[in-house]
Amino acid sequence: DNSLSILKSYQEKDTRIKIIDQTNSGSSIAKNNGIKVATGEYIGFSDSDDYFEIDALETLYNYSKNNNLEIITSNYFLGGDKKEIVMRFNFPYNQVLDNSYIKNNVIYNLLEFEDLFSVWNKFYNRDFIIKNKILFPSNRESEEDAMFNLAAFNVCNKTFFANYTSYHFREMIVSESRNFLNRNYYKDAFKKYNFDYKTYFNLDISDEKHKEIKIRRIVNRFIYLTFATSIATNKLLISKKYSFIKSNVLSKDFHEIVNNNYLLLKKNKGIYEKLFLFVVKIITSRIKKMTK
Repeated sequence: DNSLSILKSYQEKDTRIKIIDQTNSGSSIAKNNGIKVATGEYIGFSDSDDYFEIDALETLYNYSKNNNLEIITSNYFLGGDKKEIVMRFNFPYNQVLDNSYIKNNVIYNLLEFEDLFSVWNKFYNRDFIIKNKILFPSNRESEEDAMFNLAAFNVCNKTFFANYTSYHFREMIVSESRNFLNRNYYKDAFKKYNFDYKTYFNLDISDEKHKEIKIRRIVNRFIYLTFATSIATNKLLISKKYSFIKSNVLSKDFHEIVNNNYLLLKKNKGIYEKLFLFVVKIITSRIKKMTK
């Protein structure tokens, strides 16, 4: 699509622009190579289909500089060009948060949910990243951004949630469903469930809490994936969708997680989530009895 020549034309106008032309080796290696050649005070990222607000970099820079921050997070727009919603975070806005708050709140969020894992709505102090040798994992097929953020926030002493919307994430919320049969996101969820984040990142968290968070995370992910698959707008046949959902949601391993933690998982859930858990618990129990 002539991208390289377009980039070169911009570079001729602004010598601060650096171009890395390499064989496609995945986003992690690309971002790591970008970090290695970066020379500015702060590092930011953007995905190829998205874009920043026109004053985003200046605004995030000023917040970061004025508060001597190591990481800053902003709100973002989710949706398409004609319909967007602002995604916000359930953290204190416009105040510096220390390492104690981060470990007791932000780390838990990164382990349980997937609303904070992205790097494109954040600014990172470059010296902080280099000093702590924080890079994207090159040996994982998913959650590279989450792994980067877990490593960064775990050693961060000054972070900040700006009440400002900087970034337009233009991928629709159900877009993953286009690739559900080619890449089984349910299996990805189990890989994350079985991964020992506590040991890998040396997290200050109890084994019991770590396990509870991972249980909540895989169930939340399965609920989302089931909803997204069922309403997918691609050409998958309804029967094919149903069989795909059934084979994953009613699997023995997932049933054991739900059945063994049913009361914990049901707490503070909405009607849809409670119905989902009830179906998994009841139907899989009946199937188990029928197969004995």
